[in-house]
Amino acid sequence: MSVVIQGPSGIGKSALVRRFLERLPASPPVVVLRGRCYEQEAVPYKALDGVIDSLGQYLNALPFAGREAVLPRDFGALSQMFPVLSQVGGITHRSSTSRLTIDRVELRRRGLAALRELLVSLAALQRVILFIDDLHWADADSAALLGELLEPPDPPALFTLLCFRGEESGAKPFLRTLIDGLGGSSRVRLTLGPLSDVEAASLIESLGVRASIDPIDLARATGEAEAILCS
Repeated sequence: MSVVIQGPSGIGKSALVRRFLERLPASPPVVVLRGRCYEQEAVPYKALDGVIDSLGQYLNALPFAGREAVLPRDFGALSQMFPVLSQVGGITHRSSTSRLTIDRVELRRRGLAALRELLVSLAALQRVILFIDDLHWADADSAALLGELLEPPDPPALFTLLCFRGEESGAKPFLRTLIDGLGGSSRVRLTLGPLSDVEAASLIESLGVRASIDPIDLARATGEAEAILCS
Protein backbone atom coordinates (compact mmCIF):
# COMPACT_ATOMS: atom_id res chain seq x y z
CA MET A 1 0.00 0.00 0.00
CA SER A 2 1.20 3.51 -0.79
CA VAL A 3 0.21 6.73 0.96
CA VAL A 4 1.14 9.95 -0.82
CA ILE A 5 0.99 13.11 1.30
CA GLN A 6 1.22 16.46 -0.41
CA GLY A 7 0.83 20.05 0.71
CA PRO A 8 2.69 23.36 0.93
CA SER A 9 5.90 23.83 2.88
CA GLY A 10 5.36 23.91 6.64
CA ILE A 11 1.84 22.49 6.59
CA GLY A 12 2.83 19.51 8.76
CA LYS A 13 3.41 16.62 6.35
CA SER A 14 6.54 15.38 8.11
CA ALA A 15 5.03 15.90 11.55
CA LEU A 16 1.97 13.88 10.56
CA VAL A 17 4.11 10.93 9.47
CA ARG A 18 6.34 11.14 12.55
CA ARG A 19 3.27 11.07 14.78
CA PHE A 20 1.95 8.04 12.91
CA LEU A 21 5.26 6.20 13.29
CA GLU A 22 5.48 7.07 16.99
CA ARG A 23 2.08 5.52 17.61
CA LEU A 24 2.81 2.20 15.93
CA PRO A 25 2.37 -0.72 18.34
CA ALA A 26 5.56 -2.36 19.56
CA SER A 27 4.31 -5.79 18.55
CA PRO A 28 4.59 -7.12 15.95
CA PRO A 29 7.87 -5.31 15.23
CA VAL A 30 8.12 -2.96 12.27
CA VAL A 31 11.18 -2.08 10.20
CA VAL A 32 11.11 1.61 9.19
CA LEU A 33 13.41 2.53 6.32
CA ARG A 34 13.62 6.33 6.28
CA GLY A 35 14.98 8.63 3.64
CA ARG A 36 14.86 12.31 2.79
CA CYS A 37 15.78 14.29 -0.30
CA TYR A 38 17.75 17.52 -0.05
CA GLU A 39 17.74 20.29 -2.63
CA GLN A 40 21.52 20.77 -2.76
CA GLU A 41 22.46 17.09 -2.45
CA ALA A 42 24.15 15.55 -5.48
CA VAL A 43 24.42 11.79 -5.01
CA PRO A 44 23.29 8.98 -7.31
CA TYR A 45 19.70 7.90 -6.73
CA LYS A 46 19.26 10.42 -3.93
CA ALA A 47 15.59 9.56 -3.32
CA LEU A 48 16.79 6.19 -2.03
CA ASP A 49 20.06 7.30 -0.43
CA GLY A 50 18.73 7.60 3.13
CA VAL A 51 16.59 4.48 2.72
CA ILE A 52 19.66 2.47 1.76
CA ASP A 53 21.54 3.87 4.77
CA SER A 54 18.67 2.71 7.02
CA LEU A 55 18.65 -0.66 5.31
CA GLY A 56 22.38 -1.13 5.87
CA GLN A 57 22.05 -0.25 9.56
CA TYR A 58 19.19 -2.72 9.94
CA LEU A 59 21.12 -5.52 8.22
CA ASN A 60 24.18 -4.93 10.41
CA ALA A 61 21.99 -5.16 13.52
CA LEU A 62 20.71 -8.61 12.54
CA PRO A 63 22.37 -11.75 13.86
CA PHE A 64 24.54 -13.48 11.28
CA ALA A 65 21.99 -16.20 10.49
CA GLY A 66 19.19 -13.69 10.04
CA ARG A 67 21.32 -11.56 7.76
CA GLU A 68 22.29 -14.51 5.60
CA ALA A 69 18.64 -15.52 5.29
CA VAL A 70 17.58 -12.25 3.64
CA LEU A 71 20.62 -11.21 1.59
CA PRO A 72 19.88 -11.43 -2.15
CA ARG A 73 21.90 -13.68 -4.42
CA ASP A 74 23.35 -10.73 -6.31
CA PHE A 75 24.28 -8.63 -3.29
CA GLY A 76 27.56 -7.75 -5.00
CA ALA A 77 25.73 -5.77 -7.69
CA LEU A 78 23.55 -4.06 -5.11
CA SER A 79 26.52 -3.05 -2.94
CA GLN A 80 28.36 -1.71 -5.97
CA MET A 81 25.31 0.35 -6.89
CA PHE A 82 25.03 1.57 -3.28
CA PRO A 83 28.57 1.38 -1.80
CA VAL A 84 27.39 1.93 1.79
CA LEU A 85 26.06 -1.64 1.72
CA SER A 86 29.60 -2.95 1.29
CA GLN A 87 29.94 -2.24 5.02
CA VAL A 88 27.39 -4.92 5.88
CA GLY A 89 29.34 -7.46 7.90
CA GLY A 90 29.57 -11.22 7.50
CA ILE A 91 28.63 -11.47 3.83
CA THR A 92 29.52 -14.72 2.10
CA HIS A 93 30.92 -15.57 -1.32
CA ARG A 94 27.42 -15.54 -2.83
CA SER A 95 27.14 -11.84 -1.98
CA SER A 96 30.72 -10.79 -2.66
CA THR A 97 31.34 -7.05 -2.95
CA SER A 98 34.26 -7.41 -5.37
CA ARG A 99 34.01 -4.90 -8.21
CA LEU A 100 31.90 -6.18 -11.05
CA THR A 101 33.07 -5.58 -14.59
CA ILE A 102 29.67 -4.81 -16.09
CA ASP A 103 28.36 -1.68 -17.72
CA ARG A 104 26.22 0.87 -15.92
CA VAL A 105 22.93 -0.25 -17.48
CA GLU A 106 23.48 -3.89 -16.53
CA LEU A 107 24.62 -2.89 -13.02
CA ARG A 108 21.42 -0.90 -12.54
CA ARG A 109 19.29 -3.82 -13.73
CA ARG A 110 21.00 -6.32 -11.47
CA GLY A 111 21.18 -3.94 -8.50
CA LEU A 112 17.48 -3.13 -8.75
CA ALA A 113 16.58 -6.82 -8.99
CA ALA A 114 18.70 -7.55 -5.91
CA LEU A 115 17.12 -4.68 -3.95
CA ARG A 116 13.65 -5.92 -4.81
CA GLU A 117 14.61 -9.46 -3.77
CA LEU A 118 16.00 -8.17 -0.46
CA LEU A 119 12.88 -6.14 0.34
CA VAL A 120 10.61 -9.05 -0.61
CA SER A 121 12.54 -11.26 1.83
CA LEU A 122 12.32 -8.69 4.64
CA ALA A 123 8.62 -8.08 4.09
CA ALA A 124 7.94 -11.82 4.24
CA LEU A 125 9.33 -11.88 7.79
CA GLN A 126 7.89 -8.67 9.27
CA ARG A 127 6.19 -5.43 8.42
CA VAL A 128 8.34 -2.94 6.52
CA ILE A 129 7.60 0.77 6.14
CA LEU A 130 9.42 2.82 3.53
CA PHE A 131 9.23 6.55 4.28
CA ILE A 132 10.71 9.19 1.97
CA ASP A 133 10.33 12.85 2.91
CA ASP A 134 10.72 15.90 0.64
CA LEU A 135 10.38 13.77 -2.46
CA HIS A 136 9.99 16.95 -4.52
CA TRP A 137 13.80 17.32 -4.35
CA ALA A 138 14.35 13.93 -5.99
CA ASP A 139 16.06 13.64 -9.35
CA ALA A 140 14.62 11.91 -12.40
CA ASP A 141 16.91 8.86 -12.13
CA SER A 142 16.04 8.09 -8.52
CA ALA A 143 12.32 8.68 -9.10
CA ALA A 144 12.43 6.23 -12.01
CA LEU A 145 14.31 3.67 -9.90
CA LEU A 146 11.83 3.99 -7.05
CA GLY A 147 8.93 3.61 -9.47
CA GLU A 148 10.44 0.45 -10.95
CA LEU A 149 11.07 -0.94 -7.47
CA LEU A 150 7.43 -0.51 -6.43
CA GLU A 151 5.65 -1.20 -9.71
CA PRO A 152 3.57 -4.34 -10.40
CA PRO A 153 3.66 -7.21 -10.84
CA ASP A 154 4.55 -8.55 -7.40
CA PRO A 155 6.20 -5.52 -5.80
CA PRO A 156 7.65 -5.91 -2.28
CA ALA A 157 4.86 -5.89 0.32
CA LEU A 158 5.83 -2.54 1.79
CA PHE A 159 3.79 0.20 3.39
CA THR A 160 5.13 3.19 1.48
CA LEU A 161 4.84 6.79 2.73
CA LEU A 162 5.90 9.58 0.39
CA CYS A 163 5.77 13.29 1.27
CA PHE A 164 6.24 16.16 -1.15
CA ARG A 165 5.19 19.72 -1.88
CA GLY A 166 2.27 19.59 -4.25
CA GLU A 167 3.19 22.86 -5.93
CA GLU A 168 6.52 21.35 -7.09
CA SER A 169 4.99 18.43 -9.00
CA GLY A 170 3.86 20.59 -11.93
CA ALA A 171 7.46 21.42 -12.83
CA LYS A 172 8.67 17.83 -12.48
CA PRO A 173 6.90 15.40 -14.83
CA PHE A 174 8.94 12.48 -13.48
CA LEU A 175 7.41 13.06 -10.04
CA ARG A 176 3.90 12.95 -11.47
CA THR A 177 4.79 9.77 -13.35
CA LEU A 178 6.06 8.15 -10.14
CA ILE A 179 2.99 9.09 -8.10
CA ASP A 180 0.52 8.09 -10.82
CA GLY A 181 2.18 4.70 -11.17
CA LEU A 182 2.03 3.75 -7.50
CA GLY A 183 -0.26 1.11 -6.24
CA GLY A 184 -3.39 1.63 -8.33
CA SER A 185 -6.37 0.97 -6.08
CA SER A 186 -4.07 0.49 -3.06
CA ARG A 187 -2.78 4.06 -3.25
CA VAL A 188 -4.11 6.71 -0.89
CA ARG A 189 -3.49 10.38 -1.66
CA LEU A 190 -3.76 12.97 1.11
CA THR A 191 -3.66 16.70 0.45
CA LEU A 192 -3.00 18.83 3.53
CA GLY A 193 -4.11 22.45 3.72
CA PRO A 194 -4.72 25.14 6.36
CA LEU A 195 -7.49 24.56 8.89
CA SER A 196 -10.68 26.54 8.44
CA ASP A 197 -11.79 28.81 11.30
CA VAL A 198 -14.29 26.18 12.39
CA GLU A 199 -11.66 23.44 12.32
CA ALA A 200 -9.18 25.61 14.23
CA ALA A 201 -11.80 26.35 16.89
CA SER A 202 -12.63 22.65 17.14
CA LEU A 203 -8.96 21.76 17.56
CA ILE A 204 -8.46 24.35 20.29
CA GLU A 205 -11.59 23.13 22.05
CA SER A 206 -10.32 19.54 21.92
CA LEU A 207 -7.18 20.74 23.72
CA GLY A 208 -9.31 22.05 26.58
CA VAL A 209 -8.51 25.74 26.20
CA ARG A 210 -11.39 26.98 24.04
CA ALA A 211 -13.33 28.59 26.87
CA SER A 212 -10.43 30.80 27.90
CA ILE A 213 -9.87 32.35 24.45
CA ASP A 214 -11.75 35.39 23.26
CA PRO A 215 -13.26 34.90 19.74
CA ILE A 216 -11.34 37.93 18.46
CA ASP A 217 -8.07 36.52 19.78
CA LEU A 218 -8.92 33.16 18.21
CA ALA A 219 -9.48 34.76 14.81
CA ARG A 220 -6.25 36.74 15.12
CA ALA A 221 -4.26 33.62 16.10
CA THR A 222 -5.57 31.53 13.22
CA GLY A 223 -4.90 34.39 10.78
CA GLU A 224 -1.32 34.79 12.00
CA ALA A 225 -0.73 31.05 11.79
CA GLU A 226 -1.90 31.02 8.16
CA ALA A 227 0.29 34.04 7.34
CA ILE A 228 3.36 32.27 8.78
CA LEU A 229 2.54 29.14 6.79
CA CYS A 230 2.21 31.05 3.51
CA SER A 231 5.32 33.20 4.01
